[in-house]
Amino acid sequence: MSNYIQTYENTITAIMDQFQSQTSDESKLLPLARGNASKQYPGLEHQDPEFYQTKVKQALADIITHHRNEALAAIANAQHKLKEERQTHEAKISRQRMRALSGIRLIEEFAKTHGISEAQAREELDQHAKVRKGGFDNSIQDRYAAMMNRGGLTDADQRKLNAYEQDEIHKAGIGGEAETIKNAEHYLGSYPGQVMNEWNTSGLALLRQLRSGTDTDSER
Repeated sequence: MSNYIQTYENTITAIMDQFQSQTSDESKLLPLARGNASKQYPGLEHQDPEFYQTKVKQALADIITHHRNEALAAIANAQHKLKEERQTHEAKISRQRMRALSGIRLIEEFAKTHGISEAQAREELDQHAKVRKGGFDNSIQDRYAAMMNRGGLTDADQRKLNAYEQDEIHKAGIGGEAETIKNAEHYLGSYPGQVMNEWNTSGLALLRQLRSGTDTDSER
């Protein structure tokens, strides 16, 4: 059930790998940046070469920002899918937990063991639970009785019930699913920008450097 976490992690890795490949090599971006600057400011390269270089840097920053925005949108989309998967997973786990802790699975097992209907199994187990209020053993009947009488158990019987419930959760296959949901919530707690910053790619470092430089140069 935790496959969707791995899918999300792989998706983010692919997004950031693509962003890195698009922005890490300044020499590959400069021709496009020069072309954009020349288009926006025709003749500036000869009229004011120094100021032209400032505009090239701004154009370079714009290119990286464009790729960054695309990556941010892709991360947001991945997080949206993760949220939907987590909600579906959580609902499924909640239902399985309810079945485990309400004795439904025990009723099914008892019916199958004795070759009777689930309705008959429930009736027999309910009757047993009415008279069996403590001193439980490990039988299906006593496990069920402990669950039905969980409100007034002795400390010893409460410990037995705790063990029965953990066993039922294990049999339902949901023992480690709380950690999966916690991991999903951790990922969903970060904004797309935070996710990007955690990678600290060379493209982001270059963008910060360019923005720092162009903020000063643009005051001309």
